[in-house]
Amino acid sequence: KPPMSLYKGPKNKQNKRKGTGVQVFQNGFVYEGNFENDKASGKGKFIFPDGSFFQGIYDKNCIKKGKLKYFWDSSYEGRG
Repeated sequence: KPPMSLYKGPKNKQNKRKGTGVQVFQNGFVYEGNFENDKASGKGKFIFPDGSFFQGIYDKNCIKKGKLKYFWDSSYEGRG
């Protein structure tokens, strides 16, 4: 589990991330989207420090399908 530096959004009674939120990691990566039981689940966008991003559907922190957009304007669409 990557070290967390900042999370903004709702949490459940067990203090786990739940609902729509933003997680900023110490290494410069950012996840914006839905959380369920403290994991990225549902629609979300994972942004790399160089500005590239993956936008799509996540299930328990795993990419299921979506689009990867590179900072130099190329893209890939498919399933994870």
